[in-house]
This record gives sequence, structure tokens and C-alpha cells, in this order.
Amino acid sequence: MGKVQTTVRRILDLPSFNIKHTKCNDSSAGTLKIQRAEIWKIPSMLEYTSGSCEINFMAAVDFSASNNFVKRFHRSESSGSNFLQQRYKLSSESLHFFSEVGFPNEYQAALSSIGSILSDYGCHRSAPLYAFGAKIDGHSDSIFVVPEIDANEGDHNMRRMLTSYKSAFSFPGLEMTEPTLLAPVIREAARNAKLMTIENEQAYSVLLVLTDGKIDDVDQTIDTLVEHAADAPLSIVIVGVGGGNFEDMMRL
Repeated sequence: MGKVQTTVRRILDLPSFNIKHTKCNDSSAGTLKIQRAEIWKIPSMLEYTSGSCEINFMAAVDFSASNNFVKRFHRSESSGSNFLQQRYKLSSESLHFFSEVGFPNEYQAALSSIGSILSDYGCHRSAPLYAFGAKIDGHSDSIFVVPEIDANEGDHNMRRMLTSYKSAFSFPGLEMTEPTLLAPVIREAARNAKLMTIENEQAYSVLLVLTDGKIDDVDQTIDTLVEHAADAPLSIVIVGVGGGNFEDMMRL
């Protein structure tokens, strides 16, 4: 139709502009009238936390078969890491393998180092841990909440979450399978983030996603980010674990 050249300062004055034809600068193509103009400032995270904003932390861990999971019956009744693997023994090549000498696996290291920073900004409410890419008793719900096990009231959120993560491998019906679906995780996190604002209008949530990179619903995940998470008070941090292909993560 035509073009108008102006500045933000002039637009704020709500003026009217004469639209000029793109091919003929001397002729008018009509009038553009600005009826409303505002500048919105997006607060930084520091401004959020220094005010009355409540930061809530949650995490989601990839339990899919692409993490090199080997299912074996294990009769050990001893304590320590063997107890956590009494139902299924993890291959030493698995990204979820628990070292006998106590060294953290890659998921533990990432959850602890990154999650501890994010959870320090959070409130004292329990931080949920989601698992995706696994079945429980043969049923695949795409996502399930890992319950807290032996969590003491005074424990830090990160310690509770790490304890819950370890305990998941003692579930009798746990089976790591395919496909790896991330969209249900985003949808559930966005729903919870919106629910938090019912108790506190200044509530803000951060979701940490740990995955080996193999995601089977990238297009659906992008749609979910637009449809469900775009208007949610939620930030999503996706961290790749292991040496897999993370091209799909770059698309997100």
C-alpha cells in the first residue's frame, strides 16, 4: 500500500501520518492514525527476585531407552548404590549408571550443579521431579512425577530431588522405553506454572530439562511451547547430557 518513516518518540505522541506510495513518493496512499502506543519494560530476573516474586523450580529427567539402559534382575540386598539397582541393573555405559565408589553420573552432576543454582532462587515449597520416556507397570503416560522418598523436612530441595531421582530405579515396574516425548512435559510444567499464580500473582517457575538429545516429538514440542507455554510465567532450561546428537535441541 505504502510506507511511513517515523520514530518511536513521535509514535508515542499518537500522531497521524500521511502514507506515501512506495513507487510514487509524491502521491498519498491514505492516512495512518496511531490510537494507542506504549512501551513495556520486561523486568530482569534480578528485579523479579528482589521484589515479591516467588521463583518455583522443577526438573524433568530423560528416562528413555536411548540412555543405554540394560534390564537385568539383580538379587543384591546390600545397602548403598546396589540397593537402588536391586530390581534392574544399569549398564556401566548407561548415562544413569550409579558408581560403586559414589561418583555422580552425568544426570546427577547436571541436576546438582545447575539445579542447585536455580533452586537457590526458589521458595521453600517442594520442587517436583518429572520423568519422561519410561513405562511404569507396562503403562506409558509419557510423563510421571517421581515421588519423594525419605525426604526430611529440613532437607534442601536439591537433596530431596537427587534422592527421588535415585529411588526411581528401585520401582518394580520401571521400564525405559521409546518414544521420547517432551511435549507432555512442557504442557504439564506450563499448567503448574499457571496454577502457582493462583496462590501468588508474582509466582514464576523455571523448568530444567535434562535429556540425551533424542526427542521424537520436536514439532509437537514447538507447537506446545507456542500454545501452552508462551503465556505462562515459565522459563525452560534444556541441558544436553552425554555425547549424543543435539540438533533437535538447537531447534527448540
